[in-house]
Amino acid sequence: MAQQRIRVLACSLAILGVYVSTLMTSGCGSNSSSQQLKKNTVTDVYVAGWENSSLNSIALVAKYWKNGNPVVLSQQPSEAYAIAVSGNDVYVAGQVAGSTHDIAVYWKNGVEADLTDGSSEAEADSIFVQGTDVYVAGRDGDAAMYWKNGAPVVLDANALVSNVIVSGADVYVAGWKYRTTQIDPTHIVDYPVALYWKNGDEVDLTDGRVTAYANSIFLLGSDVYVAGATSSATYATDLIPTYWKNGSAVQLPGNDSFNWAAWIWANGTDVYVAGNDLNLNNRTYAATTWKDGTRSDLWNGNDTSNASQVTVDGTDVYISGDLSANGGIQRAGYWKNGQRVDVSSSTEMASAKSIVVVTH
Repeated sequence: MAQQRIRVLACSLAILGVYVSTLMTSGCGSNSSSQQLKKNTVTDVYVAGWENSSLNSIALVAKYWKNGNPVVLSQQPSEAYAIAVSGNDVYVAGQVAGSTHDIAVYWKNGVEADLTDGSSEAEADSIFVQGTDVYVAGRDGDAAMYWKNGAPVVLDANALVSNVIVSGADVYVAGWKYRTTQIDPTHIVDYPVALYWKNGDEVDLTDGRVTAYANSIFLLGSDVYVAGATSSATYATDLIPTYWKNGSAVQLPGNDSFNWAAWIWANGTDVYVAGNDLNLNNRTYAATTWKDGTRSDLWNGNDTSNASQVTVDGTDVYISGDLSANGGIQRAGYWKNGQRVDVSSSTEMASAKSIVVVTH
């Protein structure tokens, strides 16, 4: 099984999709009534990822944690990359080791549904639920695709997808693919192009003259936000954290020469981005967040960390990811308003790939 693989960009870019089912309550009247409503509100935090099955084992087991309580999804070597919650149902996308190749799967309330037959390497990176329809994005072999209720839709024969989101009848999938581009009469480059598909039609965000990746997509009204990274110029070896709003690029400040935006969330006029720095000298990752372009680091001292997703619930900002403090074991968890909360065991290496917050 391709454990801890690097999907161009880092910390195992299993970029995944998420559906947040949130019940909002409102009312009028006395302050005591408002306080009672607030008192009766419960917030559940779901984190999906994987954990070592034992300290000395190389096998990883897919699981999710609800408010820190683990739910094991498979007894086979497996990984979970995305989680969605709809009503009382919990959906998780990932992969399970097959006899020859990894199988793309999702679990509904712990029951596995296979999306591929194991004849080629496959994975499910993102999941979105709308009503009774379940959308899962991933790959089967080299083909970028999504499945609607288990039926495959191929987007490109040779590309990678990161995130699926649905609005009404429209299906959006973010990703990237390599493209050969002639930049002048004597020079040709082959760089990844950041893009998304809307109902299967490709929308390019870059022109192939620089390295670029699209790692997540978010919809707010008629606005389409995509987060990822671009290099500064043709032949440049750096990466700059970037997001696009309706196709217009916004570059974000980074600490090192290799940075990227992993996830984006828009709330009103505010834009939240989670991402990472990679220190090329010592090969360590550092989790980072931006609000409206202002950068905040989620690490300190000798910590190694990475951020996978960001979600906003009211005034609270949650970012899933991993933390290894002072060279210690890697722990899965999240940051709430900058404060770290671990969900995994203190003795087993683990990783958090996706987060959903449900208030009810």
